[in-house]
Amino acid sequence: MRVIVAEARDCDMKVAAHAHATEGIRRALAAGVDTIEHGSFLDDACIETMLHQGTILVPTLAITDTVIRNGARSGARADGIEKMKRAREQKVANVRRAWEAGVRIAMGTDSSGNLCPFGQHARELELCVEMGMAPWQALETATVHAAAALGREDVTGLIAPGHTADVVLVAGNPLEDIELLRRPGGIRAVFKDGQDVTDPWPAALGPEGRR
Repeated sequence: MRVIVAEARDCDMKVAAHAHATEGIRRALAAGVDTIEHGSFLDDACIETMLHQGTILVPTLAITDTVIRNGARSGARADGIEKMKRAREQKVANVRRAWEAGVRIAMGTDSSGNLCPFGQHARELELCVEMGMAPWQALETATVHAAAALGREDVTGLIAPGHTADVVLVAGNPLEDIELLRRPGGIRAVFKDGQDVTDPWPAALGPEGRR
């Protein structure tokens, strides 16, 4: 793992580690990874190391939430669902402890087909609020902290001079109601680098081509 991290540094790349167990997290941190994905069973020693090294945590709360809510319809095996149910409360408590200690949290859903369909980003933000964050703090996980996790904080993640014009226009105030982001009509428009990408499909495709 240390060789992977060293090679990545030489190529100006970030290293993310999929780690649930305490020992796996500890080893990944010892190697110097940039982000821990999941971090289900991190302990106080791991939290202290993350704070010292500036490691970002990507807890991926949405996949656990989605699988438990959908049960067998998610495609997960019964034993896997039970394992998620048993671990959920402890994982949320550990993530909350890391966040309260000052570890930066970045938004990620672990989208993977039926287990957690793509596009569950707004649900991830809701779960951050349910965990104890204020809506503005949850939004930071998807903006400034997500940009930092990718090493892109100098070009995106903020609406500021010199940054790319990545903007989402919403119908309401997510600082008062974070759930509006998932409501039909809640997102009015999306701009990527100043270009309107609200409807990414060319009009020439027509209704059939958009299916």
